Amino acid sequence: MRIEYKYIVPENKLDALRAALKPFLTPDKFSVHRQVDEYTVRSVYFDTAGFKAYYEKIEGLMERKKLRIRGYNQPVDTDIIFMEIKQKDKNHISKRRAPSHFEHLSELMKTRDFDQYILRKPGQTKPLQDAEVFFFHLFRWRMKPVVLVTYDREAYFCHFDPSLRITFDKKVRGKIYPVLDELYDDDLVITDPGYFILEVKFTRDLPLWMIEIIRSFNLLRTTYSKYCRTVYRHLGPFPDRPNHHYSPDGHKKGLIYVP
Repeated sequence: MRIEYKYIVPENKLDALRAALKPFLTPDKFSVHRQVDEYTVRSVYFDTAGFKAYYEKIEGLMERKKLRIRGYNQPVDTDIIFMEIKQKDKNHISKRRAPSHFEHLSELMKTRDFDQYILRKPGQTKPLQDAEVFFFHLFRWRMKPVVLVTYDREAYFCHFDPSLRITFDKKVRGKIYPVLDELYDDDLVITDPGYFILEVKFTRDLPLWMIEIIRSFNLLRTTYSKYCRTVYRHLGPFPDRPNHHYSPDGHKKGLIYVP
């Protein structure tokens, strides 16, 4: 269980904010051997026909879940994807995830043959249990793929407290109603041009140096959701009402805070 704070920040503050934070941070191991200090995160999110997960977030329910298929970077033959449940319980976040190969995803979704397609170490049962819970919620609520969300992430850990994780999520982009085979599609629309997302994830109190940097950059904590913002960007504030009048240029004036 961890706490997440999010801030939406103008891109012109990125270099200065990175410079202020870097003396306290170590790059994530998934970034250090790449040409640039970042990796690409790709997620297909599921929701009901009535957009249950979307409205639970908008209405600020303190207990809620999101289901997604997540992959990284560019596809390769042995690429591993994850079936994930991200759960919020008041201010705390937890995850369940079950890994499989991308090439087996369609067959796994059809057959639910966990023994054959879920990856795990000998004797390990948690990935199988997490897969069962994923499919339980998927079929219980009759969920379907709703949006593909992709972004480029710089990730760091604190030198002094590895439970403190800081990420810069850049160029958040997406498309509506993807099929699972489009997880690695790059023909996407930027969700909030000119901004990136700073996420601070921790299990205890924020250190004083982090609080001072947040104050010095005048950062305001927000409830930004990449899933909800992408739905909102493409379908407007009421996605279950396709005939509702909506101006595509009005997406920054709606229910989810964007400065």
